[in-house]
Amino acid sequence: IRRTHVLCTWVLRMMRLLRILRLLRLLKTIKPLYKLTVGVLEAMQAMQWVMVLTVVLLYVCGILFTSLVGRGLIPGGGVPPEAQELFGSVLGSMFLLFRVMNGDEGPIEPLFGTLPLKLLCVSYVVVSNWAVLAILTAVVSENMISATRNHEEAEESELSAISSKRSKRQLMAIFKELDRDGDGRLDQDEFEAMLDDKQLCLRLCEVTGLRVVDLQDLFQFLSQLGDDGLWTIDNGDFIAKLQVEGVGVSERSVFRMEKQMRLLEQRIDQKLDSIQDCIQLGDPD
Repeated sequence: IRRTHVLCTWVLRMMRLLRILRLLRLLKTIKPLYKLTVGVLEAMQAMQWVMVLTVVLLYVCGILFTSLVGRGLIPGGGVPPEAQELFGSVLGSMFLLFRVMNGDEGPIEPLFGTLPLKLLCVSYVVVSNWAVLAILTAVVSENMISATRNHEEAEESELSAISSKRSKRQLMAIFKELDRDGDGRLDQDEFEAMLDDKQLCLRLCEVTGLRVVDLQDLFQFLSQLGDDGLWTIDNGDFIAKLQVEGVGVSERSVFRMEKQMRLLEQRIDQKLDSIQDCIQLGDPD
């Protein structure tokens, strides 16, 4: 019974620790705090090589201080017995040097008696405090900034995708109202009727963020002359173009345009060659 009571008590204590999970939900609700937490976690992952460098430096300096100070091999001698006792082993020297790296000057105060020992201490402080800690600060700062930037870009991409889906649904509803004959295409008469309907035109301008002049230009550029003599455009194509109208030009867009221009040039050359062949066949000479 006592063992069961102890087990239940342990389980209850562990369940109390689960209250820490509430903090995670709190972090997600406070976006600046969540971004900072994500940045710190990703920076900790990038710190592993800096930690390896720090351990290697402490090990090398521990051997150096143990040999020069603990065993009195430094040129000029004059090592105090207290310092020899402090730096008597490599592990002990590494721990003392780690304290010095973090601003505790107590372990090296006995070494301020002679010039060689002072130079040794100054050299270590410059390498450990100025170099390694500067590298550590730079790595942590850079990774936190990078993590924050990536998180913001992911949020913007998610919001953009949601906004794009919402605007697409609204545009499809608008064009469904405009498509009177239900052929899935928008002709010139239907487009002009939409422009005459102020309420419908205002809705389209609000959804797309464009002006009436911009809508007219897009319809003029994208529409094609149909068999009935009216300029028409596919609803899906028009909706897709309206959604990307405000997107900046990228290198991929330029490459796509160059490819289309090459294909158009090839078709024109083929047409010219066929016309030239017909002319030559029709020449009586």
